[in-house]
Amino acid sequence: MARTLSRSSAVEVWPAFTDAMLAFVLVLVLMLAYQVGTSIEIAGPNQTDILRDQRRVVALVDSLGFDGVEVTTGVGRQDITLGQEVLFASAGTDLGPEGQRLLGALAAAFTREGVSTLREIQVAGHTDTEPTARATNWELSSARATNVVRYLAEAGIDPARVRLSGTGYGEFAPVGSNATAAGRDANRRIEMRLLYDLSGAR
Repeated sequence: MARTLSRSSAVEVWPAFTDAMLAFVLVLVLMLAYQVGTSIEIAGPNQTDILRDQRRVVALVDSLGFDGVEVTTGVGRQDITLGQEVLFASAGTDLGPEGQRLLGALAAAFTREGVSTLREIQVAGHTDTEPTARATNWELSSARATNVVRYLAEAGIDPARVRLSGTGYGEFAPVGSNATAAGRDANRRIEMRLLYDLSGAR
């Protein structure tokens, strides 16, 4: 003979089901809270200090009054774009006096003026498509990037604390059209990417 559930037995299933669902939702909430807490722990502790340091860098660059210098700020990073004429003579790889003054001031800011969250400086050299007499554009851009890195180290940046690297891209990462004089001027540039410490480590 088949058994049938009494009305009272059927009703007793719902409290158990409700408890199980409540436990499931609680686990989901705890997992979400853990993920959010981990993200805040990674990005949070140093964020105020990073924003302070980024403002200092912008203020310093503005105070120097150089034309052809642009600063772009993002989360945990800052890009400083320097036109060729700020640092080098045409087709040259040796830093001029104005370039030395600019890089020296930046190095001073990074070391003596409390930009404490800076962890890496990546220097990239770029050219237009015009050929040079003494070297290829790759060699020219690489030599310029390397000389900027060397000068930053000589001016006081400690490579053991702030990693330094230089890369030459030649003519192959343009920001303007090489078919126009204005585009070629924009392409002849040095880019310095500043990477800040998002880990919160001191």
